[in-house]
Amino acid sequence: DLAKTMLDRVERIVIIDSVTVDKEDFFKAYRMTPESGSLNTAEVLPEGAEAAYPTVVYMPETRTSMTWAAPDTLENYVLVSSNQLFDGSWEKPSRLPGELSDSGDSNFPFFMSDGVTLYYANDGDESIGGYDIFISRKGEDGFLQPQNIGMPYNSPYDDYMLAIDEVTGVGWWATDRNRLGDMITIYKFIPSDLRNNYPVDEEGLAAKAMITDYRSTWEEGKDYSDLLEAINEIDPDKKVKVDDFRFALPGGRIYTSWDDFKSPRAKELMEQYVESDKNFADKLSKLARLRDNYRNGNTEASAAILKLEKQIDADRTTLRKLANEVIKAEN
Repeated sequence: DLAKTMLDRVERIVIIDSVTVDKEDFFKAYRMTPESGSLNTAEVLPEGAEAAYPTVVYMPETRTSMTWAAPDTLENYVLVSSNQLFDGSWEKPSRLPGELSDSGDSNFPFFMSDGVTLYYANDGDESIGGYDIFISRKGEDGFLQPQNIGMPYNSPYDDYMLAIDEVTGVGWWATDRNRLGDMITIYKFIPSDLRNNYPVDEEGLAAKAMITDYRSTWEEGKDYSDLLEAINEIDPDKKVKVDDFRFALPGGRIYTSWDDFKSPRAKELMEQYVESDKNFADKLSKLARLRDNYRNGNTEASAAILKLEKQIDADRTTLRKLANEVIKAEN
């Protein structure tokens, strides 16, 4: 019934290419610009961090956070994340809050550059078979209700690891719908800002949902060879400059490095600010976890939530004062 409903809403997308690769480290075939983040093996995880097998570790351009799948206490795969601390170490991994793993296993996460939009795979109740690709967005208290993105992305087989490079305007996803044994198919497509579905009575709609011929999605007379060549020339391992921080000063100035400071006193205060800001972020993460536990029925967390909310309000005031002191010393 779910598949039939999806067949009435097959998205019209342009698939510019498909490649067949080995399932092992398949994501290395995704040639995305560093600005869109990176897909990594579990080898990049902090020592002692648990991970699902297989999984892909997503890191943004700054490489200061990680998101991946790990087993929970019931051995179900859930999405977890960790942020890098000021001293270069990594915080204890925490489960992403919200309704991302209400049933089945969740895996293969990818965040858009806004840091809010999340694509991931899940094989639970809302899947039409194996892994399906879902989308969710981060809200104030966790992630919003995930939505199955439907066809042609999803099928009765495993479909996963959707990633979109906003620099090139090309998206990728993996599927084993073609039943190639230890090999899988990766489709490259051009995503749209607004969803545009085929008419329900479109001739050959089922074939378009199954992607029996991806070239049939091409616009008439359109040549995608230049775009494909540009993608092939991308070096996903290219090192990108990572800002030490971003701090706004009057006059539209933005400091991103310790070397930007002219005043030793301002630099000293900035060190205090960065450390305080990191502790503030840690408390926000802890508060999100406590709220998630409370939503899941742990009412004993209410006292800890109220106490932490007061601390966060006080820390927010302290941060504003520190920021003003930094600006005053630098000016």
